[in-house]
Amino acid sequence: MPLAPPIPKNLLATLKESMDLMTEEQLLGVHHAVLDKEIERLRQVISDDAEREQAEGKWDNLPEVIAEYRARNRRP
Repeated sequence: MPLAPPIPKNLLATLKESMDLMTEEQLLGVHHAVLDKEIERLRQVISDDAEREQAEGKWDNLPEVIAEYRARNRRP
């Protein structure tokens, strides 16, 4: 298994320099990668919050809440 290269101490500056040399297409790929990491981070935050709320009992009546919502919003 190949070893990952060491992370430079000036990572942000190194990334900025690299991006200055990229084409628009390459920058779009970087942008998508950043968005993917943000989605991953937000999913973890939401998951952690949901687990905490469930442990606190905030979801104990969820089936009833869903049933009430469905009853109110039934299509004719």
